[in-house]
Amino acid sequence: MNQVAPGFANPLHLNNMFFEHYHRWREPTREALAVELKFQETLRNRPTTDHYDHDKGDKYDVEWTEDQKFPHVATRLGFPILREEPIERILGFERAPANVGYQFQPFV
Repeated sequence: MNQVAPGFANPLHLNNMFFEHYHRWREPTREALAVELKFQETLRNRPTTDHYDHDKGDKYDVEWTEDQKFPHVATRLGFPILREEPIERILGFERAPANVGYQFQPFV
């Protein structure tokens, strides 16, 4: 019995067509891009706190003051398409957007 996998006419098989593209970002001698250097600098300079709970978070969980937060009004109205209308409930219509399992309305 033949123990070699059968060959087929695949032009991408066993050639180095994508070798340079695949290994371009994985070689250890490449120079870092400017955006990577900026990201590493941002990670090094992010704000820290010295009073944090080791069980609940890390030293990068800083407390924001009210003037640093985005101003918003928390309303509980939601989107009108996600509401179930009374006539739908009476007639027994079930729309998928009105089903609670399909809704993604996080609490604010």
